[in-house]
Amino acid sequence: MKPHDKKLKIADIAREAGISEDEARAIAGRHPKEVPSRRLGRIKVFPEQAIGAVRRIAEKEGAIPAGAQRSDKLPGRGREETGVKGKGDSRLGAIAQQREDERRSERASAPGPSSSPRPQGVPHHLIEKVALQEKQIQRIFARLEDSEKTHLATAAALEEQIGLLERQVAALEEQNRITDEWIQYVDARLDEMAAADRDIAETTNAWASYTESEIALLKRSFTERMRDRFAGEKK
Repeated sequence: MKPHDKKLKIADIAREAGISEDEARAIAGRHPKEVPSRRLGRIKVFPEQAIGAVRRIAEKEGAIPAGAQRSDKLPGRGREETGVKGKGDSRLGAIAQQREDERRSERASAPGPSSSPRPQGVPHHLIEKVALQEKQIQRIFARLEDSEKTHLATAAALEEQIGLLERQVAALEEQNRITDEWIQYVDARLDEMAAADRDIAETTNAWASYTESEIALLKRSFTERMRDRFAGEKK
C-alpha cells in the first residue's frame, strides 16, 4: 500500500463491492494476501485495489452474482456530495467502529469452524453464535459428567461406611448375647452353691444337736443312766 493511495475502511469496501460489511470483513480476514491492509492508528484501512479483490472473491464464493454492477460512486465522492455530514463524524464513533471492525476481523481470521467458507446466505455472526453455544453446551455436559462421577463416588463411600456400621452393630449384639448367657450361667451356679450351703448347714446343725445330746448322756453316771433306762422300759 503506497502512502498516497486512498485509504478506505471495511464499510467502504463492502459498499463498493456490493456485499454486506460482515461478508467483506470475513473475506478480508480469510484472504489477507489478496486484500492487504494496514493500521492507521487504531483503524484498519485498505487501498482502493481492495474493492476489486473483494468483489472477485465474493463472486467466486457465490456471495454476489457474477457480473453484477457495482456502485458508480466512490466513498470519497459520496462524502463530498453529502457535505458537512461526513466530515462531522465524531472521533468516538470512529474509535468504536474500529474496535468492532477489529473484533469481527479477529473472529473471521480465527481457526476453526468460523474461519472456513460459510454457506451462502448464512450471516457470519449467526455461525459465530452457534459455535459459541456448542462450546457452552459441551462445557455444561462436562460439568454434569464430573458432578455425576462425584455423586457416585460419594454414594459408594456412604454405602461402605453403612456396611461397616452394620457389621459393628452385629458384633456388639453377639457380644451382648454371649454376656447375657454367662450372667445366666453364673446366677444358676450361685443358686446351686447357695442351696448346697444350706444343706450343709442343716446337716451340721443336726449332727451338732446329736453330739451335744450324746455328750450330755455320757456325762451322767452309770447308775443314773440305768435308772432312766428302766424307767423308760416301764413306761
